Amino acid sequence: MAYDLAVAGGGFGGLAAAALLSHAGKKVVLLEPAGDIGGVLSVLTIDGFRFATGPALCFGLERGGPLERIAAEMGISFAASVNSPVYQVALPDRRINIYAEAGETLEELRREFGTEVKTIAGLFRDARKKADRAVKSRLSSHIIKRQRASGFISGYGFSSEFTAFLDVQARIFFGRRASELSLASFISLIDTAPVAIKGGLRRLMEQMLDVFLETGGEIMYNTPWPRIERSNHKSVVLSTLRGPLEARTFLLNSSNASTGTSLCIGIRDDVVPVGMASDVICLSDYSSAGLHFSLTLSRAEDETAAPRGMRSLLASFPGVAPGTADAGVLLSQIRPLIPFLDGFMVFSHEHAPQPRVYDVASGRLKRISTAADAPLLYRMPSLPVYFIPDVNGAVVPTVHAVRRLVSSIL
Repeated sequence: MAYDLAVAGGGFGGLAAAALLSHAGKKVVLLEPAGDIGGVLSVLTIDGFRFATGPALCFGLERGGPLERIAAEMGISFAASVNSPVYQVALPDRRINIYAEAGETLEELRREFGTEVKTIAGLFRDARKKADRAVKSRLSSHIIKRQRASGFISGYGFSSEFTAFLDVQARIFFGRRASELSLASFISLIDTAPVAIKGGLRRLMEQMLDVFLETGGEIMYNTPWPRIERSNHKSVVLSTLRGPLEARTFLLNSSNASTGTSLCIGIRDDVVPVGMASDVICLSDYSSAGLHFSLTLSRAEDETAAPRGMRSLLASFPGVAPGTADAGVLLSQIRPLIPFLDGFMVFSHEHAPQPRVYDVASGRLKRISTAADAPLLYRMPSLPVYFIPDVNGAVVPTVHAVRRLVSSIL
């Protein structure tokens, strides 16, 4: 009997699709090349310090958000919170706290962008109006998902500094500049707050794995990437270590590019600046957008993340390809944010995960849609073979891709 879905790669997208379909009664098998699920959302333990390499904050987990909805469909509950401030943005010459309440954020922006605060307030006000209309009208909701934010943003004539403020946040949460987002995603960025989930996305993946196994899903660890033996428009036959495997639909969930570089840093609690948020989005140079990075600091009371009196600090550089920057150069970007870092640092470990690339000619994969809010979903023309890239920092587009794939199978 053929599987309804065979998934190669247990990253976030692959596991979410497998769990949703298995929970819906479909026959699903997951082939994982490693000895554990996770993909780019790995967890590292170094000298008693724990580092989760996935994002600590993300959109989609808010009530009614796309990720919260698929979790609810699988009966998964999780502890989520919105801290205050939610996060900080560190630009070369200013620091801005981002709060869950837009009025508090506007006060921060008034201090740092005083000459254009009226225009900024207009942006927040207009975004709120569009968000309200989208809630009341399906047509309005559909339109803002397909429109790009570029036209909306350009009408305000913001300074290059405020544009950089918007862009660095958009790059961290959505992997693109603000003007390249759909209008719906841009409105989410400035009108709602990202949510922190206890245990991070990795904990949510563990819950999805439980659902997958409890509903009859099969998983094969340490299984090399299967080879497509033959396929037609109705099914695919894969070559695996256990012999041929037939599936009506085949999903690849692998990396298609470098996944960036991270520094795992153990520090003493004494060195943490007063007022530093647990999550900081950073831009070192206005003229070099590629130098953006994020800092995730464990909480003082979390002794699972670091020994008593210590903190784990993860610095993520999504635009830095593995092996292209010395750890000392990366540390130099962090020092202005944490004075005296060197004297209170226990260790610094560079982590550059290797891309998990499946050998498929990219020219044979076509993106399902090119709309502004298009999901990260690709398909081979006329064949039931799909691809969802396993990337860090693109949670909402990945969830949209999973939803699109699942709806085509159910």
